[in-house]
Amino acid sequence: MYELWWIDVETTGLDPITDEIIEISLIQSYCDPVKRFLSPIQSKYTGLREPSCPISIEAFKVNGISLEQVMGKHLDHELLTNIITHTDVFIAHNASFDRSFFEKLFPEVMEKKWFCSMNGINWKKWGFASLGLQSLLKSHHIFPKQAHRAESDVVSLYRLLQEYNPMEKTYFWEMWDNNYHRFLNR
Repeated sequence: MYELWWIDVETTGLDPITDEIIEISLIQSYCDPVKRFLSPIQSKYTGLREPSCPISIEAFKVNGISLEQVMGKHLDHELLTNIITHTDVFIAHNASFDRSFFEKLFPEVMEKKWFCSMNGINWKKWGFASLGLQSLLKSHHIFPKQAHRAESDVVSLYRLLQEYNPMEKTYFWEMWDNNYHRFLNR
């Protein structure tokens, strides 16, 4: 059984060098690849964080998070460190983006396995022109409570990966199988 943490971040902009996380959400599940079992969501964490740089107008237009909303907010570093210590795999849509921001705050995530639902699933083969999360959700009739907010997006991603591809395999197991070789090289 593997412990999984699904993650989504909202940031002040797109550059992981100059921009920062302003919201993070993680959900926990477990999987057993032998039994092809993926557990329901076990727990959640969502936190806001005041950045040391301004929130770009472009980022605000996407996620709607203002500086006033994050003023004085801090992430639970103890909880996040505990999550990082115990997780086997982080899962994100466009994992390189989420990882690049998360590792600025917690460099130890560089040692963890990351699976990417954007690049680990052959969306184009299945007829989807866009790899964007919101487009894929809409195509699967999944409508987040609040698009481009971390908790809503990560829960919606979890739901999306329970859907089946045309080969009658869930997207989750397609992604897992496409990345499983990483576990063999531990």
